[in-house]
This record gives sequence, structure tokens and C-alpha cells, in this order.
Amino acid sequence: MLTHGEPHPGNIIRSPAGPRLIDWDTVQIAPPERDLWMLTTALADLLGEEPACDDDQALARYTRLTGRTATPTGIALYRLWWTPADIAVFVDELRRPHGTGQDVTAALTYLTGCLESGRNHHQRQRPTAGVPADVLDRISTQTWTAAWTKAE
Repeated sequence: MLTHGEPHPGNIIRSPAGPRLIDWDTVQIAPPERDLWMLTTALADLLGEEPACDDDQALARYTRLTGRTATPTGIALYRLWWTPADIAVFVDELRRPHGTGQDVTAALTYLTGCLESGRNHHQRQRPTAGVPADVLDRISTQTWTAAWTKAE
């Protein structure tokens, strides 16, 4: 299905006709979990905030509205994928010749935030609970291989 890639509040504009998603740079055909994880407690955990609802409520609402089923394992997979994918984008931008504009400052700020959150990650509950170890190994290998290949 068509997925946005980053349907977080910073990419939603409220209009008289209702909310509108902006910034379609990361659009892909992918499983719905690619976007849905941001509507679950996984995003709240990443941001260190209280979740608006529990995962079962969010996934049940999605199923009720679309007739499609999303899985908790898929949610965990995309949550796990998010930070390494962000790091790859920021490293790619910073490795290229660049000046000192807002984009470079933002990339460095967000990269620093990703790395600092990773340092504190082990102090929080792991968002990958329930994901089989072989799936985690495969995700980690594929994500980092893609990140470093892209960065070179």
C-alpha cells in the first residue's frame, strides 16, 4: 500500500477541510506498519512522552477504518528500523560537501539526538519485545548494510 513514511505531527497541517499530510519525500509502497508505528506507543516511547492510547486501540481503529489488519510484530520492526534509517540519512548529508546552512545544522542536531537516545536506550524498555531474535538479527544486518552502502 502507499505509505507516507513520516506521518508525525510535524508533517500534518490543519486546514478547514481537515488535516493534511505534507512532506511526501519518503513515500513508498510498503506494509501499513511503516506508517502505523507512529500512531502507537512506540513513537511515544521514542520521544519519552505518554502515549495517547494503547497499541491495541490504535490497531483496532485502523482495522475498523480500513478493513486491513496490522501486526504488533510489524509495528516493532518499523520502530526498530526508524533510528538507523534516520542516522543513515543524516550521515549521508553530513559526509557530502556542504556549507553551514539550516539543513546541515538540523542534520547534525538530529544525528546527535539519535546517538544520545541510543546511549540511554538500555535504560528504557525495549520496543522490540515479542519480536523473534532471528527477525531482529535479519533487520539489523539489512538496515546497517543498506545504511553504510548508501553512505559510501
